Amino acid sequence: MMPTVDQLVKLFTPIFGTVFIIMQIMQTKLLTKVKKVAVATHTLTNSATGAMLQAGLDDAMASSVLSHKLAELTNDPGYMAAATAADIKIVQRRKLLQDHLIQQATVDAQLVKEKTA
Repeated sequence: MMPTVDQLVKLFTPIFGTVFIIMQIMQTKLLTKVKKVAVATHTLTNSATGAMLQAGLDDAMASSVLSHKLAELTNDPGYMAAATAADIKIVQRRKLLQDHLIQQATVDAQLVKEKTA
């Protein structure tokens, strides 16, 4: 005799419930791993960006020193203009670095908040 639909439902309901719970656990573990990788990637990228911005600022500062020295030694208007342009680059690059650091601090604070929640 074939089992009825009700009998089959009673038989398989606990199995399906268990399978569903196992799938939820697996999905949660996978999402946790994905989030850890995403946070690590984000941290690494921001660290590299900060280093790149700092190197750009350092380069602009060195260029400014050289340009000012050449302008001082030669009194050449071209070198004087280059020195002024180098000073502007310092201001611009310093702002880029500061903006990056502020944004990174905001992200870091959010990550700390999520970890403690």
